[in-house]
Amino acid sequence: MLERRVCGVHWAGWADYLKQRGFERRKGPGQTFEFYVQAPQAALDGRGLILGWCSLMSALVGDDKLAAWPNGKIDFKTSYFVTLARIHSSASAFFAEWLLNSGSFLNGRTDEGTRPLRR
Repeated sequence: MLERRVCGVHWAGWADYLKQRGFERRKGPGQTFEFYVQAPQAALDGRGLILGWCSLMSALVGDDKLAAWPNGKIDFKTSYFVTLARIHSSASAFFAEWLLNSGSFLNGRTDEGTRPLRR
């Protein structure tokens, strides 16, 4: 199992994935990487299985360089948020407005408690 080491932030890893599937992760051989790009390269080299974000792995799967695990997709309900300081630059406001208006990253969902930018 190929995994990226993350300090100070929790990203879903093999233990989370297997728990969602009703399995316990047993200790065994595996590789851990400091940089995310190393894990997909190891998978491309045939060195193991990788948990990857769809946004980053879909091109490799579409080009038949990697194969998706049948019925293996899990939504861990993770999110990204944009915030602005009370006093912010017009460039920051423009960028945040662009993010919110693009909407494609929302996949039709909004989180409770979010609100539009105040001007």
